[in-house]
Amino acid sequence: MLPREPGAARTARAAVEDWLAGAPARVRDDARSLVTELVAGAVEFGRPPIQVRMERKPSHWLLEVADAGVRQARGGTRFRHAGWGLRIVELLAESWGIGENGARVWCRIPTGVRAGTREP
Repeated sequence: MLPREPGAARTARAAVEDWLAGAPARVRDDARSLVTELVAGAVEFGRPPIQVRMERKPSHWLLEVADAGVRQARGGTRFRHAGWGLRIVELLAESWGIGENGARVWCRIPTGVRAGTREP
């Protein structure tokens, strides 16, 4: 659990580094960027505490960031004013979504190849 403070994203990045030890550099880079954007959004628009969870699946890592707030998904204030954060998530994640209450955002990070690129 993370407090709602500016240093929360830095703490989340460190946790992601631990979880992804040994993963390819591109996976680690994308995961760091994704968790930074999602935690920053939770700090700015959410309610404490903020939770970050990563789970290893066969083809991807599942990253979730949740807070205690309740908002309308996608149409709510949080997402209308989100700025570049969710656009960055769209670019880096294989797929992503918002939980029913709008206080949980998840994304998939491919295990080997950056989303949007193809292997030769």
